[in-house]
Amino acid sequence: MKIALAHKEDLEQILQIQREAFQKEAERYFEFEIQPLRETKEEILKDMEIKTILKAEINGKVVGSIRAIQNKVDFSCELSRLSVLPQYQGKGIATQLLLEIEKYFPNAAKFVLATGAKSEDNIHLYKKIGYQISHYDQFHDGVEAVFMIKSAN
Repeated sequence: MKIALAHKEDLEQILQIQREAFQKEAERYFEFEIQPLRETKEEILKDMEIKTILKAEINGKVVGSIRAIQNKVDFSCELSRLSVLPQYQGKGIATQLLLEIEKYFPNAAKFVLATGAKSEDNIHLYKKIGYQISHYDQFHDGVEAVFMIKSAN
């Protein structure tokens, strides 16, 4: 597996992977209008201008991605849109994407992310690599969310 910066030509694949990966989340919450399923190419292009987007490739095929941006005020780094094709889940790809994106932000004071409060697999993964639950809130679409933090080393 290779993890590298995503390029503009990867974005269509990344959006497709994201839609497949987040479909399970949409079904879990009976909410099929969640932002990761509705995101457009124009929106991900805007994200690429301000965020670091990594892709995971196996034999030249993009199978996953993650995005991050560092806050210039408190030096926290927000991770988002961790996505792995369903047939590649459970193989350590998400863990490697998470650990690799942290390396791109050596000055980060902490890493923060959010996932659905019922997404037990996601929560377990994040806890396994050092994230702790910070608080609960709601995403813009009303889905209950758990926010997690990991102190930078």
